[in-house]
Amino acid sequence: MKKNNKAVMIIIFVAIFAIGMVSGYFTGSHVKSKEIAAENALPSLILDDFVMTDKIIDDYIASPTFTSDYLMKNFEMDEGTALRFMNSPADWLAFTAYVSIKNTSDIPLSFKNAVYEDNGQSNMYIFTGNMGELSIPAGMKSSTSIVVLINNNDITFEQAKSLFMKADVSFAYSETKSDGTAVESTSIVKIDK
Repeated sequence: MKKNNKAVMIIIFVAIFAIGMVSGYFTGSHVKSKEIAAENALPSLILDDFVMTDKIIDDYIASPTFTSDYLMKNFEMDEGTALRFMNSPADWLAFTAYVSIKNTSDIPLSFKNAVYEDNGQSNMYIFTGNMGELSIPAGMKSSTSIVVLINNNDITFEQAKSLFMKADVSFAYSETKSDGTAVESTSIVKIDK
């Protein structure tokens, strides 16, 4: 009789387990991936234009506060490269990349700076310094620009644009707090080109 009780208990356990699995399937717990919540949606960054802006170099050199330290901090140049820029600005070309940003989330986001891991590759330096905080409300659009310096005055505009188009440039952003400042932790989103 004890063997029959064990067998009955096992059958009941299996039946309960099977009912739980079937009900779980129909209530949706079988779904492995969930839709991304709106507050976690990535913002959309699109390159609008890329133009030559050599006047930037003239403005840098004419500024009494402009130093090689600025280039080292904001363009991630080593000291030798920054000094070459200061001593021979005519060897450099400057461009501006215009980027439109759409905040596709349902929370305000703050954008701080461009991120480019390969600064200096192919003699191209992208401004990665702090640009202040560009706060964009949920569902809204804005735009910003990035300065690009290339240490090769023989390069054509098309070659320069091609270098930039191949570069993996992103932006650091974070949630905007209620007081208007950005949360300390940041995420990265790449510019679509």
